[in-house]
Amino acid sequence: SSSAGAGGNGEGAGSLPPPPLDAGALTSLLRIVSRNPNLAEKYRRHLNKIQAEDVPIDIKPVNPPDIFSTEQQEPKQLFWVRARGYIGDTDMKVHCCVAAYISDYAFLGTALLPHRQYNVKFMVSLDHSMWFHAPFRADHWMLYECESPWAGESCPVPGHQAGTRGLAV
Repeated sequence: SSSAGAGGNGEGAGSLPPPPLDAGALTSLLRIVSRNPNLAEKYRRHLNKIQAEDVPIDIKPVNPPDIFSTEQQEPKQLFWVRARGYIGDTDMKVHCCVAAYISDYAFLGTALLPHRQYNVKFMVSLDHSMWFHAPFRADHWMLYECESPWAGESCPVPGHQAGTRGLAV
C-alpha cells in the first residue's frame, strides 16, 4: 500500500526539473534500450512488443537509473507523466482515474533499485491508496516522484507524489 500527495519536493516550482519537450519519450527510451548489444534476445522481443502496443500514457524519466547495472541504486525516481491525447475539462474523477492508472507505473521497479543483485522473476502491485489535494489535468505534464524507503520480507513499501506547475495534486 502507498500514497500520493504533495507535489515536487515542496520547495516550489523553481526547484523542479523542466517538463519534457518531446511527447514520444517512452517509445524513445524503449528504442534506445532495445538496441543495447548486451540485452538478451527474450527481453529484446518483449520490448519490441511493448513498443508495438498503443500505450495510453507518455512517460519521461528524469535522470533514469542504469537499467543494466547490478549495483545497488537509490530507491527513488522522478518521471514526467501525462495521458496521451486530450481529456478535456470533464469530471475531475476522470482525471483522478487516469492519474491512478499512471501511478502504478514505477512502484516495483523503484523498490528493486537497491536490490539489483537478486534475480527477481515475478512482481505484482496489489493495491495502493491516493489522495488528491487540488484540481489538475492528467493530460498535462505532471512530475511524478516514486520512492521506496523500505523493502523486505518480499514486501516493498513504495510511496509517490505528483505535482504540476509546482502545486501538489
